[in-house]
Amino acid sequence: ADGHYALNAGIFFFKAIAFLDELNIHAPEVLNAARKALAKSHREGGCVYLEEAAFVQAPSISVDYAVMEPTDRGAVVPVDMGWNDVGSFLTLWDLAEKDADANVSQGTTALFDTKGCLVRSEDIPVALIGVEDLVVIATAQGILVMHKDRAQDVRLAADAFKPKN
Repeated sequence: ADGHYALNAGIFFFKAIAFLDELNIHAPEVLNAARKALAKSHREGGCVYLEEAAFVQAPSISVDYAVMEPTDRGAVVPVDMGWNDVGSFLTLWDLAEKDADANVSQGTTALFDTKGCLVRSEDIPVALIGVEDLVVIATAQGILVMHKDRAQDVRLAADAFKPKN
């Protein structure tokens, strides 16, 4: 890279009124659905629960496409802040504190003769014996086991268990 490119990290700063004005110009259908969902919302404790039927009427479009790309009121500001996109299990393993065998574990886990693994258990005990470089995630929804080198393929597992219409 020659340094003449900027990466959109998805971090935006704006006044709410300025964003709403731009949303009204570039994606009014999103703004209208959001307003309807908020108007029909209810509050519990400190939370606001949007009305689902109104909310799902909003088009499925990111802020980037809906507002940031078409606006003429935006600016790109270079920044060096040591940002890292924790978008994969491999990156999570890279950033986490490791034990003496380079393992990262959370929850009820037991690791024996195991090296370089990421193990997370929410509901059930997980034991690993004599393995290396695995990602093991155990939740109430299911268990994922994969080699760390295949972390980019996690979508295969998610797609395999999607409800078929």
